[in-house]
Parts: sequence; C-alpha cells; structure tokens
Amino acid sequence: MDLGAVPAWGGTARLTRCVGRDHALDMILRAKKIDGHEAHRIGLVHEVHPLGDLKSAARALALELAAMPPVAVAGVLRCVVGAGDASLDDALAAERAAVIACSGTEDQREGMRAFLEKRRPVFTGE
Repeated sequence: MDLGAVPAWGGTARLTRCVGRDHALDMILRAKKIDGHEAHRIGLVHEVHPLGDLKSAARALALELAAMPPVAVAGVLRCVVGAGDASLDDALAAERAAVIACSGTEDQREGMRAFLEKRRPVFTGE
C-alpha cells in the first residue's frame, strides 16, 4: 500500500491463504516488512536459517528431496499445490490419480519392502 496501489499478481489472495486474514491485512495495509522469525511465527515460512547456514541448509533439503521417489513427489506436488484450492471432490480425485500412478512402480515396491524390513528405502526413480 505504500506504493499507492493494491498488491497485484495474487498478492492479497495468496498472502491471506498463507497467513490468514488478520496477518495479511496487517502486513498489506501497513506495508509492514517482517523478518524471518516473524514470518515463521505467522506461518509464512516453515524454516528459518542464519544467512551463513542458508546455502548448506538449501543443499541438504535439495539432496533430501532428490533422494525421494520422483513419481510420488510429483503426485504430492500436484495434490497439495495444484489441487490445494480445488473442491474436496476434485482434490480427492487428484489424490486417487496420484496413488494409482505410484502403484506398482519399483519405487513403491522398494518403499514397502524397506518399511517391512525397518530400513531406509533406496529409490531409483523407476
């Protein structure tokens, strides 16, 4: 608002969905800048790292995600990000499609074997 305009490109809608009406109004109406700890407190971010640790934390997260089964990761992203604002019926349909896409993959079988053998799975992307 300190620019004399309403935030564009979904700024009001997205922020409201992330942090709720009260925090969104406070930030937008007052052109309030917040630090990482406040962003974490209100749910805008889920982790905060010191600047010096940021690169290694990002790298660790990237390696962790890269070790996950890609078909399942893609399915979760479609369900949570892509269908997050959909009706419940549409969201459940997207979830069913994601479950079916994973069924019978080598990664799915490896995940089940690892669970039963009480070990960490090793996914191959197949």
